Amino acid sequence: MVINTEFYENHFARQEERNGNIRANTKHTSKPRTKRRPSTKNLPIGFVLNAARGRYQVLIKNNQIDQNIICSRASEIRNLDIVPGDLVKISIKTQAGTEILGQIKEILPRKTVLKRTTDDKNTFEKIIAANCQQAFILIATKNPDPQPDFVNRVLKACEFSKIKPYIIITKTDLNENFIKPIDLNKIKIIKSTEIEEIKQILQNKITVFIGLSGVGKSTLINKMLDFGVITGEKRETNEVSINGDGRHTSTSSQAFQVKNMENSWVIDTPGIRSFGLGYIEDRENKAF
Repeated sequence: MVINTEFYENHFARQEERNGNIRANTKHTSKPRTKRRPSTKNLPIGFVLNAARGRYQVLIKNNQIDQNIICSRASEIRNLDIVPGDLVKISIKTQAGTEILGQIKEILPRKTVLKRTTDDKNTFEKIIAANCQQAFILIATKNPDPQPDFVNRVLKACEFSKIKPYIIITKTDLNENFIKPIDLNKIKIIKSTEIEEIKQILQNKITVFIGLSGVGKSTLINKMLDFGVITGEKRETNEVSINGDGRHTSTSSQAFQVKNMENSWVIDTPGIRSFGLGYIEDRENKAF
């Protein structure tokens, strides 16, 4: 009896494909194409500093020397968010002029994630920053006016993600009679002019700056650069519009290292105009 080996090879190939072990082979050969990827075990681990338009600036240590690698990301993680604060495994590809190029192969598990949705009914999550232990929520005394609902929402997101919040009051010169918009008795409040106190809080932590457009996040970052608290290049700033609404000046998030502190980082984020909590509301509804 003659056995049709091609039939059985195709049958077992389809079975393996259904089990998720291999990928269908589009060519007419007897061996199915594997979908197993090369191991990332021995790849260097880097810290994501910036993410913009599909390019990622990643910091790695090479023989105790810091190197900035400009990375794309591998196709198998193309649908995953990569944000400042992420720890990633990268493969170094080549050097183009003064730039070293690489590719992000894997995102390591995150300890914390600060995220939002566009509104409370939308469960699509937008990750703001990863692996942060604390958040500076910036509130301006004026231009733009404080929005208690926004502050409450960020506080709720911090509580959900186990991130310690601080309130930073900016533009204190514009409104000397500023009254706190909400009850913040359990939250430490600091003026943006108190640079030394801010410096102490930043030690050995990753801190994300978050606030409405125009509250002065980038201005505070630049002041910290001037005082030598952090290292990096200055951020672009802009005036608030006539109607008091903030204007977006920072278009991407950027991590800055606290000076002389290897494990201390500040992540400046673009201004936010809405902070949905759809992922929290969805979980609360499912609990009933």
